[in-house]
Amino acid sequence: MKFNTKSNFGLVYIILLTLSIFTPRYGVLDRMSIQLFLLSATNIFAIISIPLIFKSINIKKTVQSPLIICFGGYILMSLLSMIKSINIVESLVRFNQISTFFLSLCVIVFLANEKAIKLNHVLGLVLITLLFDVGLSSYVFYEIITSQNWTYDFNYLLAGFHGNRNITAASIAFRIPFVIIILTRLSNIYIKIFLVFIITISFFYIYLLASRMALLSIIICLVTIIIISAYAKLKRGYEFFKFNKPILLYYILPCILAYSLTTYIVEPTDQADVTNRISSLSGSQDDSKNTRLRYYSHLSEHIFKNPLLGSGIGTWKIYSIKYDRENIQNYIIPFNAHNDVLEVSAETGIIGGLFFLSFFGYLFFYLLKNLQKNHSDPYSYYYSLVMCLPFICYFIDLNLNFPSSRPFNQYLLLLYIYIILYSNKPLNEKN
Repeated sequence: MKFNTKSNFGLVYIILLTLSIFTPRYGVLDRMSIQLFLLSATNIFAIISIPLIFKSINIKKTVQSPLIICFGGYILMSLLSMIKSINIVESLVRFNQISTFFLSLCVIVFLANEKAIKLNHVLGLVLITLLFDVGLSSYVFYEIITSQNWTYDFNYLLAGFHGNRNITAASIAFRIPFVIIILTRLSNIYIKIFLVFIITISFFYIYLLASRMALLSIIICLVTIIIISAYAKLKRGYEFFKFNKPILLYYILPCILAYSLTTYIVEPTDQADVTNRISSLSGSQDDSKNTRLRYYSHLSEHIFKNPLLGSGIGTWKIYSIKYDRENIQNYIIPFNAHNDVLEVSAETGIIGGLFFLSFFGYLFFYLLKNLQKNHSDPYSYYYSLVMCLPFICYFIDLNLNFPSSRPFNQYLLLLYIYIILYSNKPLNEKN
């Protein structure tokens, strides 16, 4: 096979990105460090290879991308914020992390402009990673359920490769819509049945992982589908079932089937019960929720005191000890603020926070614009609606956890960005 063509280079690049994430530890205690190292090596490979493979490089078009401008502004404010840093080493470590993502983003935007990677290849990689994660969870679940009843105490064992149930649950919820896109591009009934089964099992493991963030994401996705469908019905006269049949069959139905299955696995009184997990979101005595609210209060105070340049990129983990010192127990410190938007604003100032938020704001308005533009064709309308769901999942995670510090979440975000930039109507590519 020759690797001197655009498509082959693009495929090699995203495969290397994938291998950088799904990599062994190589004796390193923190897998994230080896992931970032390999991602950096992949970016160096891309920067060297692109001038050799692409005869004409439209750098201006890439640099003028709103995504590059927004995140570039955040990079600049992060660099300036180091003036106020009390620990320049921590600032450099964090700056290296966000710079690695920025370089990957530049390559992805460039490849999307060049249409250098076939949509099928990107969707295929997303499906493979989902099968890998679901397969690991299935193996552990089978080992447990064959010997004893399932309880909340076992949920962390389903985290699989990523070692954290919130990461696994969020990433599964994020990838389900891509499987739905694959379904609509296939004609083989047996493969379709298999993929519907995968979607159902994916929802099932989200429920068993008992991550309230993921459950909240699913609820908001369902509400969004209902609101957009109702608007389309009232304002444009769309037939509900005609325009939403794939959503009903491939998202809502598997979601309900998976929930029904959990009722046979989980006791109604157990903390792992979906209803109990959702109801706990409104409980005033929930420690996790109250802790997050306390963190947000500290962040708001810190932003008010440091509005221009913040306290320096990567320094919140240090200042958080000062703010939360009366609540620290057993040497557990608030390493992350569980809200990336507020944490970025605290570290780089209000301007840096606005640049960071505008990055996701552009994605939101891009999706909204496509949804409005593709209203006349059921196929394109359905695609635009489905592509809104991963954004909802990621944005909720962004405001309740810290996906910006997790290479796996950022890897999925990069693939998502490529897909939505690839074409206004990428479903026309049927092969």
